[in-house]
Amino acid sequence: MTENIGKRVIKIYILMYIALIVVQVLLVAFSIIDWENDEETVRLNSIMNLSFYGAMALLYLSLFTDFWRKVIAQFKQNSKKFLKLIGLGFGSLILVSALISLGYQFIGVTDTSDNQAALDALLAGAWFDKFSLVLFAVFLAPLVEEMVFRMATFQLLYRYKDIKPWMVIVISSLLFGLIHVVSTLDFIQIFYYAGLGMVLGFFYHKSKNIAVPIAIHMLLNAFVTITMIVY
Repeated sequence: MTENIGKRVIKIYILMYIALIVVQVLLVAFSIIDWENDEETVRLNSIMNLSFYGAMALLYLSLFTDFWRKVIAQFKQNSKKFLKLIGLGFGSLILVSALISLGYQFIGVTDTSDNQAALDALLAGAWFDKFSLVLFAVFLAPLVEEMVFRMATFQLLYRYKDIKPWMVIVISSLLFGLIHVVSTLDFIQIFYYAGLGMVLGFFYHKSKNIAVPIAIHMLLNAFVTITMIVY
């Protein structure tokens, strides 16, 4: 049952990604957007993020209600264990993020990732752009990305009997890293996002409950967003 859900989750993600690319190509082809206007491009980015991730989050929540009931029931039964894992996971993400950032500085990579630069642009925009950043980064993206790169990817990879848990974590983490850099070809940053993905994958493997990495991911993004706002 879960395996079938995993396939459907991946299919929805791929179809939505193709639809997003088609929309972007049409916008460029028909010159609907003034790409020299920073305010207009930031607003487009806000709308795209909300539409893309909002639609997928809605689909994942509405199509798989039985799955979510089981997730919630399991979480309630193991709430102390899972809350502890969430706390440990969040701390681990902060530590890994800091270590990878130091590693980048050591090899001379000091530029902000293109993905982070796009988030900074949203924060510098109007109130709608700020609101979309919080909704997208803290709530929508963690739910969608954990469903795709943890739950679905893990289930599909575990179909291969010879594959080890650590291999599943590494492969899913590399895919998670790739999706964050492929649109901008900022491939040097894949190590940062893959590192975060490994932490999320490890805690999903430990808990066997998708709510755990979703909560950890949400906490990290909330922490980063608050830090961006304060500083």
